[in-house]
Amino acid sequence: MSYIITNLCTNDGACVEVCPVACIHTTPGAPQFYIDPEVCIDCEQCEIVCPVDAIFNAIKQLVPHAAKLLLYQVHAVTEGTDAQAEVSVRLEEGGKEVTARGADPDTLVASAKAYINALNKLAVKRQSLNPHTAVG
Repeated sequence: MSYIITNLCTNDGACVEVCPVACIHTTPGAPQFYIDPEVCIDCEQCEIVCPVDAIFNAIKQLVPHAAKLLLYQVHAVTEGTDAQAEVSVRLEEGGKEVTARGADPDTLVASAKAYINALNKLAVKRQSLNPHTAVG
């Protein structure tokens, strides 16, 4: 049985290129990649090159938080080579869940916008629960 890569996948194939044992594959038209656990050696090279994961980790370095990613979805809002991507992100922190969206022709930019929008919503929730605490 294969593992399905769904969380944060932009289908750019960078993970396939760096895998030393060729355990990551897909089929034409499939919306995700698969990892064959029988072949995978857990080297984590695929995680290192994942562009969305890198963006989210960079944002977390700039804006430290304890939020957990619950959902990451990408939708094409328009068609064609200059299609507008809309990304939805759901975060949970301290029992509070928020969902936010970001849109841009570049999926990575849309991902960053959605993540930052969700962090801002969490900050507003924190502030409304404790109005004497600075936001951020």
